[in-house]
Amino acid sequence: MSEHGGSTRYWADWFWKRAGGRPSLPADIGYAAMCALEVYVEQVDNLTTVTAASRIEGVGIRRPAGVSERRIHGCLAVGRRGAAILVEESDNAAQKRFTIAHECAHFILEVRTNQKRAAIRLGPDFSRVLHGLREATPTERIDARLNNVRSDALVHFMDRTAAGGYGCGRIHEAECLADDLAVEILAPRSELIKSLSSFGPMDFSESLSAARRTAKRRFGLPETIADWYANRVVWQLKGGPSSAERFGFGRWSSPQSSVVFSAADGNRTSNDDGKQSCRKHE
Repeated sequence: MSEHGGSTRYWADWFWKRAGGRPSLPADIGYAAMCALEVYVEQVDNLTTVTAASRIEGVGIRRPAGVSERRIHGCLAVGRRGAAILVEESDNAAQKRFTIAHECAHFILEVRTNQKRAAIRLGPDFSRVLHGLREATPTERIDARLNNVRSDALVHFMDRTAAGGYGCGRIHEAECLADDLAVEILAPRSELIKSLSSFGPMDFSESLSAARRTAKRRFGLPETIADWYANRVVWQLKGGPSSAERFGFGRWSSPQSSVVFSAADGNRTSNDDGKQSCRKHE
């Protein structure tokens, strides 16, 4: 269960319901984002924080001052005239797909849930502030802060490094949650496990390889994300290699060395918290 008021699976299902249903795989996330969240998606060549900052004025956000230039995979900007996701045009299709899903996750977790929280805690009229139809009163600004409701514009940059990370040494909880929701949108955990169940008995290393291939080929995840996601799902369900595998005694030296996935595994809930489920960034 997320602190934002719903499970990752709940929000992924909510997204696809709003988009008109899950499409064929790999998902056309750009079109779905426009349908489900009413965000404008644009590809930009040589996307940097500076070029992104110059473009977000189109959604009613004042250009941020003092932005240091660095290359980024994508950018989410939410202002009074709408929302936009900018994506690096030269990235491969898998990376673009994940970037858009990641920014959609930020929108859901930081904008959509903020709107729900505002309606519950500050009343329905505060939605006029969030949609730019009026200014918040001084009292409303104080109430919003006390109730953890954001009333200003949101700008989020997705950093890009050669290693595929976010360009910072410490990944914040928001990034972990966005990663979790992004992969659930693109590659539902239950569907990945269902695919693995069709392979029959496998040892642990074979299970990891099969999960990585499936995440990349069927669901269209970029390689680094597919590896992280496959590792997490297989380790969560099976708890690591058997003792026989660890000591190199061969694949079928004991019944425990065989891993069989069941479609029912997809309904099991992980006990990992957000930090444990974060992928490791270089």
